[in-house]
Amino acid sequence: MTDELDIHRASDSERIAAYRNVHEVWGGAFSIDEHVSRRLASVQHNRATWYVGCLNGRVVTSLGCFPLQFRIRGVTQPGIAIGAVHTVSEFRGRGFAPQLIERVEGDQRQQGVAMSLLYSDIAPAYYERLGYLVCPSWEAKIETASAFAAARELVQSSPKFGFEKISRFKKRRMLTMLYDNHHASMEVSIARDEAYWEYLLAKQPNDEFHLLNDPSGDPAAFVRLQAESKRLLIRDFALVTNDDANWSAWLAQIVCMAADRNLPTVGGWLPNLPELPSFAKPICRKQEITMLKSLDATLVIDDAVRDAAQYFVEIDHV
Repeated sequence: MTDELDIHRASDSERIAAYRNVHEVWGGAFSIDEHVSRRLASVQHNRATWYVGCLNGRVVTSLGCFPLQFRIRGVTQPGIAIGAVHTVSEFRGRGFAPQLIERVEGDQRQQGVAMSLLYSDIAPAYYERLGYLVCPSWEAKIETASAFAAARELVQSSPKFGFEKISRFKKRRMLTMLYDNHHASMEVSIARDEAYWEYLLAKQPNDEFHLLNDPSGDPAAFVRLQAESKRLLIRDFALVTNDDANWSAWLAQIVCMAADRNLPTVGGWLPNLPELPSFAKPICRKQEITMLKSLDATLVIDDAVRDAAQYFVEIDHV
């Protein structure tokens, strides 16, 4: 018997063991077998390289390492997102997860990865000790009933904006153009190449896509929505111009849509901007807190980069 952690890329059987371990945290209402089956079939989870730490052949800690590309100060660089960090309860407090993360970062650094991203569901100080930096992380929680009057007035009084449901596949080029334009001048963004767009469009296939057209008929914004039992969730969006009219127009349309569907709330990740209408002012997220770490000695994550990370959207979450 040994207490030395054996860290390596997971075999198929070890990946299943890791999925079984994390059921206690992310299993929801599903049985453990249903949970494992869903993860094995998941487009998202199959993108990741899974790493495990084993003691005497038993998987006791694990995580998923998801490939990403970041556009940092105008230059596209390879990156990763770390997700589903988990240690079996009886082995916690022994530093196994930090050992695992350090090994994964070293492995990825050797492959040229420049930056790591994670979304913390625990007090971020834990990951700050590992070199991760907290970024502004905001979310909107809009009560449909209280926001509806203001939203309806905006829709009725603003210049005529068209709002239409679109096919994600037929309008893919338009979505790409809007996304790239929206993020072109930001200090950091998640770069979406052809393969990544294919992945995003396959992820959560029941999501709705809507296009906002300006009064001249040109595209002004798109939004990706997930209709849940009690809310309309904003999962992705991009605007042609970052001004009051565009922000107000599409957010007002979404609130009116929620009212039409008797959904009591509208939610989702939004940046904290003065351009947002008063009913959509975001609050700090208490979970899924965005954190970044440089894996390249030449890459400095300064305040401007951290501030730009508030534009990361929920659909990119791992």
